[in-house]
Amino acid sequence: MSAFIDASLIDAAAPVRSPVQTRQAARFIDGKHTECLVYGFADRIMVLVTDSGKIGQMLSVSLETSSLVPPPPLGAEHLDLLPPSHITPKYMLGASNTPRGELGQLYAVHIASLVASQNPDEARTVIVGLALSTNVRGYDYEDTEIMGAKERSRFLDVLELVAKCKVW
Repeated sequence: MSAFIDASLIDAAAPVRSPVQTRQAARFIDGKHTECLVYGFADRIMVLVTDSGKIGQMLSVSLETSSLVPPPPLGAEHLDLLPPSHITPKYMLGASNTPRGELGQLYAVHIASLVASQNPDEARTVIVGLALSTNVRGYDYEDTEIMGAKERSRFLDVLELVAKCKVW
């Protein structure tokens, strides 16, 4: 009886490269090991940020520009810090009507803005999965201040981590 697979051909096969671009980075943010995984598919960019090994809340952000959005007024250089007004997140998983949900929207919009600012021709939808601990050094998502000094620091560190995983 002949072998079903010719073993001599297995070693000769060239490694197949995945059509999906993948980048990964990790660092300690506020004492928690935080990972970022970014996948570049043909029609979407998926960004996963976690300090718990979970996917967490998921949001979708379209980068397609709208012709209905007026350009910023001349002399509005300070508006460069704000995300473009046409970038709107849509919840796929998770609660959007909580302080944590609002914070997730903020992260998603700024991650999508980072992609758009680094590649203005990028039109793929950005999917953001965000699973960050809720009680790191006193974070309180039920507090009225969503973006306190501690969260602001973590926010900037997360954006820096995402920027290291560029697939756009």
